[in-house]
Order: sequence, then C-alpha cells, then structure tokens
Amino acid sequence: MSVPELSVIAPSYRDRDKLGRLLASLRAQTLEPARFEVIVVDDGDEPALALAPEDLAAGVKLIRQRHAGPAAARNMALRHARGRVLVLVNADGVLAPDALARHLDHHAPDAPARAVVGRFDWLPEHDTPLVRALARLGIMFPFERLEPHADVPFWGCWTGNFSVPAAAVRAVGGFDESFARALWEDVELGYRLERAGVPVHYDPDIGCGHDHAYAVRAWVRHAEWFGHEWVRFAKKHGGAAFPILGGADEPTEELARQCLAGLLHQHDPHRDRVVALEHALDGGADVAPEALDELDDLIVAVNTVARMKGIAGAIWGFDPDALAERAAAVERPTVVHTVAGSWDFDTVPRLLDVLGDHADLLVASYIYVPPGALPDDPRVSTLRVPPTLPVEQMWRPVLDATAAEALIFLEGAPLPTGAEVRALARFLGISPWVGAIGLAARQGLPHTSGKLVASAPRHVVATTRRVLALDPGGPGSFLDRLPERALFQVALTLGGS
Repeated sequence: MSVPELSVIAPSYRDRDKLGRLLASLRAQTLEPARFEVIVVDDGDEPALALAPEDLAAGVKLIRQRHAGPAAARNMALRHARGRVLVLVNADGVLAPDALARHLDHHAPDAPARAVVGRFDWLPEHDTPLVRALARLGIMFPFERLEPHADVPFWGCWTGNFSVPAAAVRAVGGFDESFARALWEDVELGYRLERAGVPVHYDPDIGCGHDHAYAVRAWVRHAEWFGHEWVRFAKKHGGAAFPILGGADEPTEELARQCLAGLLHQHDPHRDRVVALEHALDGGADVAPEALDELDDLIVAVNTVARMKGIAGAIWGFDPDALAERAAAVERPTVVHTVAGSWDFDTVPRLLDVLGDHADLLVASYIYVPPGALPDDPRVSTLRVPPTLPVEQMWRPVLDATAAEALIFLEGAPLPTGAEVRALARFLGISPWVGAIGLAARQGLPHTSGKLVASAPRHVVATTRRVLALDPGGPGSFLDRLPERALFQVALTLGGS
C-alpha cells in the first residue's frame, strides 16, 4: 500500500448531518485520491457515526473515542496518520475542489516547515449581517486583518482549513487536550508552532465553506467561552501573549474582581444590547449603511462584556454553562418577611401584589399565626421562628423551610417594589462570588447598576442558599463573615426603565 502525502483529519461531534457534505467535497478533489487519506474521528457522538457506502469505498477511516473535544480527537487521529502533512478541517467544512492540491503545494519535502491557513467562509445561506459584522470588527475569523500570501500572527491558526507538517505537530507535543472545546485549542497550537520556528502562512486562494448557522445568542455564549478559554491560554503562556481586553492583563483574582465590577455596572445595558442585536440581525435582513456604526458599537460592547463574564467565571472556577444554569436557578426568589407583631400581617397582601408571579413569600413569624391571618395563596408559606432566636440567625431555619436558590430578606418598611425584587434576583445570577446584594437608595441612574462595597445595605438583602449553607457560623449576621470568606457585597441602585 502506498503511503499518502496528506492525512486529512476531521473530528466530528454532533455534526453528522454536515459530515456527508465535507466527505463529498473530499471525493471531488483534483488531487489524486492515492495521495491523501481521510481520517474521521467520532468524538463520542450518540448514536455512533457510520460512514456511507461511498465513503467506505473511498477508504475513509473512522475512529471512535469517548467524547473529549476536538483537540483530543485530532491527537487520536495523529497517532493513526501516515501522511507527511496534516490537513485539519472541520466536520462542517466544504472544501474547494483544489484545496488539497493547493495545501500540498506549500509543503515541498525539502522546504522549511510552515503551517498554512486558508479561507473558512460561511456558506451563502449562513453569510448573515451578524457574520459579516463579526468578521469586519475582527471578532471572529478576521481574515481581513491577515496579510495575504504572507506569514501572519499565531492567532490566525484556525483549523477549519489548515495544513502543517505532521512532524512539526508531533515535535511540539500535539494539541493541548485541556482545551476541550473548539476554542483556543488551535490558536494555542499556533503559538507553540510559532515559538518552535514554524510560522503560520495565510493563503486566501485555498477555499473552504463553513456550513454553520449563527445567531446572536449563540455568538454571545461563544464570546463568554472565548473569555473563559483565554484564561487557560493565559495561565499557560501569559496574558501578554494575547491581550484580550485591550491591555496586557494577567488572569489574576484582581482581574476577575475588575471584570465583576464591570459586569455589575453593565448587566442591564448588556441585556438590552443583546435584545437590540437580535432584533437587528437575527431576521437576516441587511442593515442600512447609516446604521452600521451604531450596530458595530453594540457588537463591540456586547463582546467585551461577554468576554469579561467568561474571564471572571474561569478565574473563579465556573464555566459559562454553569453560570447560565445558576442564573436560571435564582430567577425566582423566595422573599422572607419577618413578623414580630400582629401588625406585620397587614403588609402580606401588599407584598403579594408587589411580588406578582415573580417570587414566593415565606412569612417567618416570631408569634403565633392565627387562622385567617394570612391570605390563602399558593405563593405563601409560613415558618414559626423560636422567640429566642436572634434576628440575624433567623435565616438558619429558613433554609429548611424553602428550597429556593435565591432568598431576599426584608427588614421593616418600606417594602421593595416588584422591579427591585426582580433586579435583586437578576443580579444575584451574575457571579457565585457575590455573597449578598443590598438595596441602595435611588440615585437617578439611567439603568439599574450594582457596585462592589465593603458592606451591603441591610434593609433589603438578597443572597443564595449556597452562601448561607456554607456559612461557618458565629456571632452576628452572615453578612459580617462574607469578607473573610472572600465573597463580595454589592449595593444595587435601581435606575430608569
């Protein structure tokens, strides 16, 4: 059996509906079939991938592994690859007919080692205003920022359409499998290749389509993961190798705190910007030229905040999916209303009107609750508190009385508004390192904003079950122990609509 010159490697996970199109493009290559092999790695998809008869007849090799991400899948294929040169493609790629021949032209046996990146353009049906804006702003696959037919920075190492001598990849240790997502694992390899004297060269004449639909929410989550995985890169190579927020920041606790401060200030504007981008871009209609500048400003702002969210979460040990689950879990809080006298029962109907369908109410009473004292309402539950229990310790039996993840404690009058209750729960979802949020006085701000403070206002305080359950106990309130637990306190100021 002759040894192929190229080994084409395609990891696949949940791309079975697109893989056939890639393999068809490989069967249509102008390069003689004997000069390349194709290795598909099923990265633990369920059910397992199966090749079509025409792909089996073409000699496509299928390898299956437990799901571990594209870096591990490519390393698996590398152990089986026989070609002198690797061509790395995505399962949702569609190669131009001459792509393999053009890649091979860059890798003469006696030439210095180089990596080569070709185009990876969204197919016409996916080439939306969002995709074009992200490319124009240099946020995703910014080919316009690469000099054609020249060596380019390592961050242009994108494996959707990429070739490199197999020996060069093996010499630097292959892909780093700790990058388990399709993010940064290729750029990180490019960094090590560049350091080893293997430059990345850009040839825009090597074409490949990208069969991937993209919407605003998916991009925002991608931007969060981008920040998250940057932390992994920066811890390995230093933040200065790729300044992500405009400076040579390092992934330290202080950077995470700065990001959290920015997230608390920008949380509500960020939500509004995302909605505005959805309205402007997800319909597929072209944006009017006079609106492009404003649109670009929105995209840059959303991208920055999303990356900050990913960075802070990574430094403190939470990924974007975990943060999203947590934010959903605290959306519906339980408001704890302490009753010390019979007059406190009178405020319950007003509280229920304020809470609406957005929260439940737990009446923690130091006194006997006579029949009929509280409305017969499914949102209301009661807890009898021992008269000897200090108010600052009252939250301990509360944990047994409700399963809510978010808890808002009221202390006297005036009652919070429904908007304030919803905002407290919303801001609790920003970070697990927020220990408590106190409601501050209105200040005429244009939007609701949180600020890190040494001690949160205590009239209306929101916290989470996790913060309370892990409190070590002691004199005073759990709020007094938050600083020693390295948990932040926030003052929340409600702004305009």
